[in-house]
This record gives sequence, C-alpha cells and structure tokens, in this order.
Amino acid sequence: MKKLFFAAVVILPLLSVSCSKSSSSNGYSSVKAVDIGLSVKWSDRNLGASSVGDLGDYYAWGETTTKATFTVENYKWVKNGMYQYYGIEEEGSPAFLRPEDDAARVRLGKNWRMPTKENIQELVSTYTNPNYQWTWTRVGGHMGFEIKYLQNGNSIFLPASGLVDNATYRYVEAYGYYLSDELVMDADFLSYIYGLNMEQQHGPGLYRTLRRTEGNSIRPVAD
Repeated sequence: MKKLFFAAVVILPLLSVSCSKSSSSNGYSSVKAVDIGLSVKWSDRNLGASSVGDLGDYYAWGETTTKATFTVENYKWVKNGMYQYYGIEEEGSPAFLRPEDDAARVRLGKNWRMPTKENIQELVSTYTNPNYQWTWTRVGGHMGFEIKYLQNGNSIFLPASGLVDNATYRYVEAYGYYLSDELVMDADFLSYIYGLNMEQQHGPGLYRTLRRTEGNSIRPVAD
C-alpha cells in the first residue's frame, strides 16, 4: 500500500482568506439540472449551496459529508498512515468512486453524480467554442464564471470557491476547484484527483493535482 508522502506538483501563490459561507442546509433539495448543450446536464449550483451564487459545501474526495477541518488524519480513506481501498497497491484497486462514496449521488439521489474527467474536459472545451460565452462576474456576492450556451440562452455560474486546507479557506474569489470522480492513478503516491481548475486570467482547465484530503467543491451532473 502507498504511504502518505506528499509532493507539490503545481505551485500556487499562497492566499488565505476569511470566508463567510452562506448556510446550505436547504441546498440539497433545490438543485436544478441545466441543459447547456453538453452530454450531461449540469446542476445550477454547487453541492450544498442555498443559491446559485453560494459557495456550497466542501468535500474531501470519497467522503459524503462535509466537515470544518480537512486533514490527512481525519480523512476517511486513511488508516494508520496508509491509503485504504482507493489507490492502493493491490490488484483491482479502483480509480473511480463507488456510488456509495459519490457525495452528489448520496446527497441528491440516483439521478445525480459527480462529473467524470471527460465531463469536465467537455465543459472546459466550451471556453473557446463560439457557441458559448464565459464571463467573469459576481453573483450572490462571489466572483466566478458564468457559462452561457448561446443556442438556448441557458447558463450556469461556477463561483471561485477556492479550497479548504485544514480549517483555512484559500484562494476564494481567485480560483475555483471542482472534484471529478476519478483518482490520478499514475501520480506520485496516489494523492491527487482529476478536477476543474479555473481562474480569471487563464480560464478553465482540467487539473490533475487536487489533493484528495483537502476540501473542494462539487458541481453535480445529471445524465
């Protein structure tokens, strides 16, 4: 099994903020599936968000409940300093989340799930597609990208929700990090998850260095 040694692959500027996050106690029952012309419909809000501009809840990969502090020590899939089940050196170790470990499916029901790497790549590809308009704007008090499908006028808003490292909110209003359901199996020490990374200057990208133990956002999809 893999021991937990972490190496930074992408270095980002250190930015910590004091984050006042809106209550999301009712966010699980009010989501809507939005057709923006892709192979899946995207939720109109982050998982746990009470509105489209709310940051929502943060999750470690493979956990289905949010928490205030995100550490290696309190991560569900670590025991005695070793990763368990996902991404271990045993034949058949899965790279994809089981339905019972998919926070979107558990919280919203069987019609919803976390996006795949391919779903995220498809969304990222619209950044340069003339049928789409990406606008960096403020909604509900938070900065992020509005993605509008010009063929039908539908849009979604992805807030720059940053991440939670231990109990510190970082990069809020500057970066958005969104989890996929897939572990990066060839990464050093299997610590990383594929996901969406976005920021104003360079737009969106498929990211492969989201740390599985940190708190990141989830934007559910519906088939």
